[in-house]
Amino acid sequence: MPIHSGLKRPVITGKGSGKTDELDTGDNGLNAELAFELYAFAEEDDELTFYWGGMTAMTAK
Repeated sequence: MPIHSGLKRPVITGKGSGKTDELDTGDNGLNAELAFELYAFAEEDDELTFYWGGMTAMTAK
């Protein structure tokens, strides 16, 4: 699936470690926080898929 060049990278924060864009053993078993800037060219029914370590982390509409 293509990645749109107009999108900014999301920021991942570990709930245990508090580290940004890096998870460690302090984050085991905890959900991470994902934050991103909503893009101005968003359209109804757009879908965003986020990946971590090459695997789908979440999909949001």
